[in-house]
Amino acid sequence: MKNPYKKEKGFYNRVNSATNRLLKYGIYWNIDNYGKLHCRAMDNCFEMGDGSAVVWQLMDKAQSDGELMQAIKNFCGNPECFASWEQTYARNQTALLGLLYQPIENN
Repeated sequence: MKNPYKKEKGFYNRVNSATNRLLKYGIYWNIDNYGKLHCRAMDNCFEMGDGSAVVWQLMDKAQSDGELMQAIKNFCGNPECFASWEQTYARNQTALLGLLYQPIENN
């Protein structure tokens, strides 16, 4: 599926930066990695006006990458945060699928 959210300049660079940081510091969760993951560089990936698009893209990549999915769960730190990421991803998939299956009316 195509990312339904608006993307700002530098979007793919920020997604790649977040992905790399998550995979480097988020898979094996420990206190030493906390500060390396929860930092200004990571915040910048989500604070350019298209944070939902970044979340959607990361969740889409994680559907086929178990390590990335685990790193996202670790980054979120609690079930409520992760649920909001899942909702950001799923809500728009549902909306897009709804557009695909609109009944055709004969006039």
